[in-house]
Amino acid sequence: MPFAPFHDVFVTFPAKRRTMPGEALEETEMAFSRFDLAAFENAKGSARLARAAQLDAICRETGFLVLEGHGVDHETIDAIWAACDAFLPCLRRPSRR
Repeated sequence: MPFAPFHDVFVTFPAKRRTMPGEALEETEMAFSRFDLAAFENAKGSARLARAAQLDAICRETGFLVLEGHGVDHETIDAIWAACDAFLPCLRRPSRR
């Protein structure tokens, strides 16, 4: 069974960067590939090998991904973000578009 091609999700970082010295700061956006861990764990045989190859390609090309199907509930994720916000109040959460 073939797997779906890479899907990108945009994550907007609140950090600012300069494209050239002396230019105005601008907000940065990056696209990350998504990987479904549950689909990988449930795959068998060649389908699992194909998903492993997909994960390998993502990690080799960018080293970053959005992990889906990990089973961590939203309350836990929100609690982690709250702890981050309390520790580093100057950072904002990335927003998904």
